[in-house]
Amino acid sequence: MKLLTFFFVIFSVIINLNADGVQPIGSGLYTDPYQVDVLDNLLWISTNDTSWDAHFIQISDIDASETVNWNNGEGFSPIGSEDSLSVPFTGNYNGQTYSISNLFIDRLNNHTGLFGYVYDGTIRNIDIQNANITGFLYVGILAGKIQDSDLSNINISGIVDGSYTVGSLAGVSVSCEIDDCSCSVTVFGGSYTGGLIGRNSYSELYNSFFIGNVTGIVSTGGFIGENSYSDIDYCYCVGNVEGASPVGGFIADNFQGDISKSYSIGNVDGFNLTGGFIGVNQGESILQQCCSAGDVTGQGGVGGFIGNSTGSSSYDHTIENCYSIGNVEGDHFVGGFVGSTHFSNIYNCFSNCFVNDANYLGGFAAFSTYAIIENSFWDIETSGQTISDGGTGKTTAEMQDVATYTLLSTIGLDDPWDFVGNPFNDTGYEDYWDINPEINDGYPFLTALQLVGIQEEEIPHISPMNYNLSNYPNPFNPSTTIEFSIQNDSSIELSIFNIKGQKIKTLTKNDFTKGQHLIPWKGVDDFNKSVSSGIYYYKLKVNDKTEVVKKCLLLK
Repeated sequence: MKLLTFFFVIFSVIINLNADGVQPIGSGLYTDPYQVDVLDNLLWISTNDTSWDAHFIQISDIDASETVNWNNGEGFSPIGSEDSLSVPFTGNYNGQTYSISNLFIDRLNNHTGLFGYVYDGTIRNIDIQNANITGFLYVGILAGKIQDSDLSNINISGIVDGSYTVGSLAGVSVSCEIDDCSCSVTVFGGSYTGGLIGRNSYSELYNSFFIGNVTGIVSTGGFIGENSYSDIDYCYCVGNVEGASPVGGFIADNFQGDISKSYSIGNVDGFNLTGGFIGVNQGESILQQCCSAGDVTGQGGVGGFIGNSTGSSSYDHTIENCYSIGNVEGDHFVGGFVGSTHFSNIYNCFSNCFVNDANYLGGFAAFSTYAIIENSFWDIETSGQTISDGGTGKTTAEMQDVATYTLLSTIGLDDPWDFVGNPFNDTGYEDYWDINPEINDGYPFLTALQLVGIQEEEIPHISPMNYNLSNYPNPFNPSTTIEFSIQNDSSIELSIFNIKGQKIKTLTKNDFTKGQHLIPWKGVDDFNKSVSSGIYYYKLKVNDKTEVVKKCLLLK
């Protein structure tokens, strides 16, 4: 017995010699978890991968401000990895709602976050405040990648920036259950950028929300960038979303994901496949009791609710009891509810969006093939359009009258909508809809959501600093000038990205004095070759941290 104790002590000494920080009190067992009390305890966890299968419990607030000076400026080293050794975090971390504030990471590598890679783990009751996280692939404030794990009761605020697969909660989620998570974050990314999660698959999300502005390039969504084979219920996002293609106020690209009782509020600015709720919706997905509120701007395939919706020949692709409000502007295939739809079922939906004049437009749908659009309406007065490839146009007074949706003598109504109180003897008892002159401008609203419509003060403007980034002329040919201002002497990197999210030109990477600066771009790449016509993005990084991304248009 004494010999066994001796070897245990020696083993513990060896571990501690190879780990920085201070080992927390406890043994890491379920009955005796490590007690995380100070920042040095977190340091010990991050540098001691033999503890990544243990149980942890946080017992006090932790200020991680010192991490900005760690590891030659790279900050905190994430807990869990998926490198050649593949040592993920497989343990249990219970934050007990204590905070971890001012966490800093700036690493141009994969799996960046408080946790780098979590596999078959459990994380709950964590409050991460004012984090500043920068990475390359799989970047999130809580975790770079989570797989086969459970997350619950997590609060996050701060800034996150990456190149591929970026979100405030996690860069990527696979086969996870996520419940009661909230993030108030500014998100910058390249490909697959989402307010909450960059890429999400085979997962279940409940009772979670994101508040903040999201800027990306490919597959940019206010809540999730790319979603597949996942169920989402009672979730929402509030904030502006800007990207290239596809772009969605809630999800950019949804493939066979079922979404219910969820909404997005905010303006959406994209190129092709741009929607107030979803940019492109594919496969045998079901959307029900969802709505979007905000202005939507794009070029092709633009809709107040969905840019492009494509189901299967079996007609299992269904959208029901949904609506959109706001302005919709684009160049072609522009619709108040959906830009274009194929092999889809759309029931009991409406839009009161303004729709600008475009090639192929519609008050409700601009273009539909092999689609069923029934019991659905659009406002011919607010939209400014009397034509649609599906749906029935009504006046504003008719759109605000419950009889339009429940009285079977209404033109365009085959079955009554299910309203509270069963007006005109509608046969439903689920009470999906209600109507009140003081709610949603008098239009029907979903009882599960009870939104009053978009309010300007609800849209967050939480970018940490205004650098007045712009370019002129825009559109341009053959050159443009990018202008920015800084309030202090700073290290500046200004780069150009194409619509695929690939960096094509570094305009400058130098120290600048405070004040206003002008940088020309002659429409060439790093090899001094002229680039083709199209949309490009310019990204300003101040002191190695992305602050602003804007877009410009080259026309030849």
